[in-house]
Amino acid sequence: MAETENQPLLAPDRPSSTHCLLDCLKTIWNFKVVRILRLFVFPLGLYLFDVITDLILAVQYHNSKDSTWFVLTLVFVLGPLLIINLFFLKVSVNDRENENRASLIIKSLLVVMQLGALAAYFNIFHLLLRDMDVELIERVEKGLPVAHLVEAMLESIPQLCLQLYIVISTGEQVSVLKVITMVASLLAAVKAVVTAWYFNSINKADRAFSCGFVTRLILLTLWKVVELSTRVLAVGLFASAFKPWIALPIGVHWLIMTVTLICIDENCRTCPGMMFAPLFMAVDTFSTIFSTSHKLTFWLNTVLTLLGNITMVTVWYTLKTGQDWYDVPALVGEVVGSVVSAGLGLIEMVFLGKIEFPFSSCCK
Repeated sequence: MAETENQPLLAPDRPSSTHCLLDCLKTIWNFKVVRILRLFVFPLGLYLFDVITDLILAVQYHNSKDSTWFVLTLVFVLGPLLIINLFFLKVSVNDRENENRASLIIKSLLVVMQLGALAAYFNIFHLLLRDMDVELIERVEKGLPVAHLVEAMLESIPQLCLQLYIVISTGEQVSVLKVITMVASLLAAVKAVVTAWYFNSINKADRAFSCGFVTRLILLTLWKVVELSTRVLAVGLFASAFKPWIALPIGVHWLIMTVTLICIDENCRTCPGMMFAPLFMAVDTFSTIFSTSHKLTFWLNTVLTLLGNITMVTVWYTLKTGQDWYDVPALVGEVVGSVVSAGLGLIEMVFLGKIEFPFSSCCK
């Protein structure tokens, strides 16, 4: 009896420091101010920063009498802007049953003034001020990820390729404004493809704030930064040395992916599917998003991207007439970056549960 009384009582389980830190971060993540920053201020600010810096660069080309670069830079801003606003107009018309007449008229006027994205973001801001649930906000403004993906494919990435081509082909000194513009375009493109992947490939059950989710989000962002950087660099270098055939590698990649997707996916053989499959695969020629729906399309897109990048940079290196200090570093960096990008994509597919490593069964 004495022995029993002298035995120490079991201390209650205490949450680990990691668990406490995670709970603290989760609480901060859901603060109203933080939600406004991450859902309204940051994405809208990045969108405006990308567009405004491109417009300022176009004005700089105009002032320096570079009419060709002025027109191309301006086209890659105003063209996608028009398409995005037409998209927002379509979304507003489809949702007219859920809005009053005055709200619909105001949104339509903003679209006509090329301010459709601003209307969508201020709608989000209004919902955030009313403490609406994030899922409701995502449902109300479900068109924003698609709109920004369109913007990335039609404006940010082409703008990056164009400015890189101008720098390489003209040999002019790179201005601070041009560097800022290219960084803004890269950030906007990465943000767009990460958001599109988030909504297209990650289940709602896996979006809860956790250590695993944060790790995956960091890995995904790193993958997309490397993937887009290497792709844009390969296209820009290839265009500077082999401009008449710039559309050949991208076009062959797109055609193979489109035909493959239509052949293996029954949904793509319907009338709407035949229309959307080429659009989806056009996106995947620069960033892997929609091809993850099938193992075959993922592997094929990964191999085509890897081979395409290495081929384009090799052709550029071979056809160069002069020798610049960045030739070998660009060649090595492109090859290494493309391989790393393919590896990160494979790891992300493992996280999604769509691919298993050959030795995974031995580790169980």
